[in-house]
Amino acid sequence: MKRTVLVHVISNLGIGGAEAVLYQLLSRLDMKQFDHKVIYFYDGPYVQKIRDLGIPVHQVKGLFLPYDPIFLVRFFSLIKQLQPDCLHTVLWAANLLGRLAAWKYNLPLVQALHNNQDQNGFLRRFIDRFSPKVSGPIVAVSEGVSQSVATYTPWVTIERMCVIKNGIDATEVQKRATIESVSRENLGLAPDHFVIGTVGRFEPVKNYAFLLTAFAVLYDKYRKERLVLLGQGSQEHFLRRRAYYLGIDEQVLFITGQPAYKYYPLFDCFVMTSYKEGLSMALLEAMSMGIPCIVTSSELHHDVLVHEENGLLVPPGNPQLLADALDRLAQDSALRIRLGSAAKKTIEQSFTIDSMISGYTKIYQKAIAEMSDAKPFVNRG
Repeated sequence: MKRTVLVHVISNLGIGGAEAVLYQLLSRLDMKQFDHKVIYFYDGPYVQKIRDLGIPVHQVKGLFLPYDPIFLVRFFSLIKQLQPDCLHTVLWAANLLGRLAAWKYNLPLVQALHNNQDQNGFLRRFIDRFSPKVSGPIVAVSEGVSQSVATYTPWVTIERMCVIKNGIDATEVQKRATIESVSRENLGLAPDHFVIGTVGRFEPVKNYAFLLTAFAVLYDKYRKERLVLLGQGSQEHFLRRRAYYLGIDEQVLFITGQPAYKYYPLFDCFVMTSYKEGLSMALLEAMSMGIPCIVTSSELHHDVLVHEENGLLVPPGNPQLLADALDRLAQDSALRIRLGSAAKKTIEQSFTIDSMISGYTKIYQKAIAEMSDAKPFVNRG
């Protein structure tokens, strides 16, 4: 049986949730059914990880600048060379270029949206509005992302939208976390320290400056708390300086370039303070470990957490409120156990890797079936 040539186009193969989802798909989709190829624009750790799966990886660069005319020539030439039966695009630039390629070569296209659409800003939404309108499903990784499409990109018809929730292999996360866990002693943490953890890129959207302020408020009261920031990004120097000015630099640990799962067993709670977030893989992983979680949310509504049932939701913008929520968990072990147990159950029941893989398999098949009467590679010039 001829395998379906599935070309995945992603803007970036650095560290991030969208990159992690793509890697999971590549490693778990039926290799007898799909022949995977990957195109990316910006380098990162996932390039080698995908190569280790035996999957061809192609980087497209401009001659002088990203997305210059030479970049476009190289991109379209590569699409033509790979001759996909279906395109799967991830992240904004890849989605835009995927629409152009699907229009130019009359290809089935599956676009994946990992972030709320207001994060794209006015210019990107303007470009999206006037880019080619091609058929094919659009995948949102959560109900919240899907609703943001209806609010901020009304030119996208709701019939094209489907929700395939991000999923994880909870058993694998727990296994690797147990085998490769880092001890508190190695990080200078005492047994009686209350360790607050977070995982994500050190970028403005994650709002870690706010988290540092809230932690400073909490630490000023009890002095037994420690904060672990796990990630990397452009704001690392700024965040280190902010911790210093807040007088908590010795109580905040910055860990860069390391897999998150090794550090989950250290955490007494997990916190996420992003301005906007699609469906965080780190949050799913932390919940799968039975770690009680706190998330800031302007509407006190979340795609995974239900306030007081499997986690805590806190309004953003007020460091005292976040400090109070952290204080509750620090002082109430029974609450931590109850929320952590419910969080673990939520992931095992509703956010499984098998469900995600099944969803994407069906959506690829649907996109190809809808284009079955069209001839591939009808070059529009």
